[in-house]
Amino acid sequence: YASLEEIAGEYLRELVDRNLVMVADRRSNDEIKTCRVHDTLRHFCKKKAIEENLFQEIKLDELIGPSASTSLKNSRRLCVSAYLSDYISRTPSAPCVRSLLSLAKDESALSKEDCALIAKPFKLLKVLDVKSSKIVGRCPAELAKLVLLKYIAINCDLKTLPKKMSSLLNLQTIIIDTTSSSLDIQLDLWKMTQLRHLHANASTTLPKCQEQTIMVNLQTLSTISPESCTTDVFKRTPKLKKLGIRGNIGLLVQPSRESSLSDGLLQLELLEKLKLHNDDVTCKLQALPFEHKFPAKLTRLSLKRTSLD
Repeated sequence: YASLEEIAGEYLRELVDRNLVMVADRRSNDEIKTCRVHDTLRHFCKKKAIEENLFQEIKLDELIGPSASTSLKNSRRLCVSAYLSDYISRTPSAPCVRSLLSLAKDESALSKEDCALIAKPFKLLKVLDVKSSKIVGRCPAELAKLVLLKYIAINCDLKTLPKKMSSLLNLQTIIIDTTSSSLDIQLDLWKMTQLRHLHANASTTLPKCQEQTIMVNLQTLSTISPESCTTDVFKRTPKLKKLGIRGNIGLLVQPSRESSLSDGLLQLELLEKLKLHNDDVTCKLQALPFEHKFPAKLTRLSLKRTSLD
């Protein structure tokens, strides 16, 4: 049984083998990290995408003047290269759009009110990537109405991911860049059985769960707080391949190299990547756990600000 990520990787490697895609950079395990296409192929792809109505791009000059079109009746994928707030404020009509990407070159602010407006014209959204526009203030309740969402990526100053977002049960990927040093997840994460990847740049505290739910699809947890690194959490996530831990890492490993983390890690038989990011420079990591306390398939161990000798 191949996962969705493995199938996608096979498709990408096939394109590379046919010289349609060029590898720009590889990871330490020789996997493709970044790639590019030739200008000629890019122009051809854009032409075919327009012909087949694969996506539509909204540029800055298209937002200026009375002739600017706000109707996207047949478009399914929309890329906004202009400031998203300028576009959303024009209340576009986009009943068929499934993917909304914001790719403004310079980070712009997206007010809570403008962010709330996304749910009105884009009711059928499955992909929402607005990382290039920073959401100011709390996460608007209206986003919880986008119940078909499978992928969400936001840039914000949130300290909590509210419980009202629990309605997004179809989510497979959650990406959150926040200016806060910590993130408290209050939504019912353990009921999101479709979830595959949770990425956050802050030290994330996971919610407690009363039910014995097994997250068979979850492959990424990064970065969670040391307090969330419990045996119970790892029992619920047996398919984890990537784990990031951020916070007071010194609390996880004793000077004797005994660790409260070790028993949990050994349950993660598929874990390939582990990152330890220490935020408390006054509490250094005295030592790493014993070698036999790491999962056998671990291929990459990243350490940041641990102050190890």
